[in-house]
Amino acid sequence: MTHPIVFHLCPVDETDLPALLEVYRGCEDFLALGPHPQASPEMVRADLELSRSSGSQFHGIRDESGRLIGVADWRAGGFEGQADTADIELLMIARPYRRQGLGHAIVAEIEKRIRQEGRAAQIASGVQVNNRAAMRFWLRCGFRSAGPPQKQADGTTSIPLLKDLHGSN
Repeated sequence: MTHPIVFHLCPVDETDLPALLEVYRGCEDFLALGPHPQASPEMVRADLELSRSSGSQFHGIRDESGRLIGVADWRAGGFEGQADTADIELLMIARPYRRQGLGHAIVAEIEKRIRQEGRAAQIASGVQVNNRAAMRFWLRCGFRSAGPPQKQADGTTSIPLLKDLHGSN
């Protein structure tokens, strides 16, 4: 018998910087795929500010003991000016907590919260072309490729993804 994965999505801010930095350090294998391979306080602060300025919801992912084990950033609507499109901007889970079904459970919870807001017909995301494991993950979560790879401002190239919320649970 499998046990349900217990986690909590909780808003975080700069007062959580030491724990957030520890999570980012636990995700440097992911960060190494981009232009800044090492976590820094400035990187965390920049992500928090970007989330705040874009109207997103930056949350920490805490395990049942309250330990911060990941981060997620999403917006319930208004992605690229489209009121009916939500987006998941960031999902990072520290290495020791991966491959246990946690990512799928978190995406399902974010989708549930987006549905409760009632504005979005679809959810957008993106995955770096050099992150094959993430692409498999997002496809298993029901996302599909939504166009050709696109060059990003940070120099990375990502594949846009979409998931239709109509008719899916």
